[in-house]
Amino acid sequence: MVTLISQPAAAQAQRPYRGLFGGGAPPGDGHSLSASGSVGVGYDDNVLADQTGLGGGSGGGPQRAVAGYLGVMNGSLSYTGNLPRVAVGASFGSSLRYFPDQTQDFVSGYSAGFGMSTALGRRTTLGFSQSALYMPYTLATVLPPAFEPGLGQVDAPPVDLVTGQTEYLSYGTNASLSHRFSMRWTGFAGYSYNGRDSSLYNTPFAQHSIGGGMNYQLGAGLSLNLGYRRLRADFDGLDGGAAQDTIDAGVNYNRTLSFSRATRVSFGTGSSAIKTEAGITYRTYLTGNFLVTHQFGRTWTAFAGYNRSLRFVDTLLEPIAGDSLSGGVSGLLSRRVQFNAMVRGSVGRVGNVGRDNSYDSTLSTAGIGIAVARQVNFGLSYSYYHYKFDDDVILPIGVPAGVDRQSVRATLTVWAPVF
Repeated sequence: MVTLISQPAAAQAQRPYRGLFGGGAPPGDGHSLSASGSVGVGYDDNVLADQTGLGGGSGGGPQRAVAGYLGVMNGSLSYTGNLPRVAVGASFGSSLRYFPDQTQDFVSGYSAGFGMSTALGRRTTLGFSQSALYMPYTLATVLPPAFEPGLGQVDAPPVDLVTGQTEYLSYGTNASLSHRFSMRWTGFAGYSYNGRDSSLYNTPFAQHSIGGGMNYQLGAGLSLNLGYRRLRADFDGLDGGAAQDTIDAGVNYNRTLSFSRATRVSFGTGSSAIKTEAGITYRTYLTGNFLVTHQFGRTWTAFAGYNRSLRFVDTLLEPIAGDSLSGGVSGLLSRRVQFNAMVRGSVGRVGNVGRDNSYDSTLSTAGIGIAVARQVNFGLSYSYYHYKFDDDVILPIGVPAGVDRQSVRATLTVWAPVF
C-alpha cells in the first residue's frame, strides 16, 4: 500500500535515488517492463461483515462496525515503450484481501490498461487508450485523482475501500487527435466511452462523449482554450438518459515558475450543464482545476490541488457536483527510509438542488518504507476513509449511507525490472 500511494507524488520528482523502491528507469528511447508484488497483514476497525454490506449489513453504519484482521496481496506489471514516433504503455494489476473471520473471506480486484500515442506527421498526433477494472462495489470514485496516470497505466483497484461484496466491471475507451496549424494555433478532437456492468442495477451504465476545439498559445506555458464537448449518459435513475454540454473556454497555464525552478503551477477553467430527457436540468456549473507541485531537498516533493466538476459517476444513479481538495508530501528521510503522506477530500451534492442530497468523503494515508535490499522494502502504513450521503441519495441495497474506517498495514514489497 505504501508503494501504491507514493507513486503519484513520486512521479512528479525527477531526482529520486533510482534503485530504492523501484525508483524508475531513466527516460529515453527503448522498452521497459517491470514487475512488483507485495504481501502483508493488516487490521481494520470496519471490515466486510456479511454478504450485504459493510459494518453490520444493509442497515449498518459506523456505529455497527466490525473490526478484524486481514491478509494483503498485490501484484502488477508495467510496460513502457518509447520509439522515435510511437509511445506505448500497458499495465496489469491485481489486489486480494483475505478476511479470516468473515462470512465471505476473500475480496479481489483486477485492472488492465493499454495506451499509445503516435505521430502521423510533423504536426499531427493520434492517441488511443483502453482500460478495464473488475472489483467489488466502491464509492471511491467521488474522489477525483490528484494526478492523471501515465500512458496505459491504470491504478490498482481500491479494494481497501469497498462498500459491498458485489463485483462489477468498469471499462473505458479514449481516442484523440491533435494538429498544429501554426506555431500558436493547435486544433484537437476526441471521443470517449465509459461503461459499467453490475448486478446491483437493472441496466448497464454507458456514456459517450465527443468534442473538439482550438488552443492558442499566448506564451510559454500560457494558452487560451475554446472547446466544446457533448456527453450522452444512460443508466438507472435517468428516465430516457441525459445529455451534458461542457464549454471549455478559458485560460490554461502550466509551467515552472521563473523565481523557483522547483515549483510548477497549472490550472484550467470551464463550465458545464446537464439536461435529462425528462426535462430535469442540472444548473450550469463553473468548473476548474488547480495544481501546484514543489520539489525541495534532493528527493522531496509536495503538491496541492483543487478540482471543481459536474460529472457522472458509474456507482451512483445521478450526476454529482463537487469541490475536491488534495495534498501530499513524499521523500527520503535517509538513503533507505522513505516517507509519504496524502489526503483527498470532496464535498458536494448528488442530483439537483432542493433536496437532502449532500455528500462528503475523505481519504487520508501516511506510510513509511524501509529498504531491506535494493529492490525489496518493508512498509508500515495507516489510512482513514470516511464518506456520508444524505437521506435523499439513492444507493444500492446493502450499501450503507455512511462509513468510517481506520486501517493499518505491514507489507513486504518486491520490485524487479524484467527488462
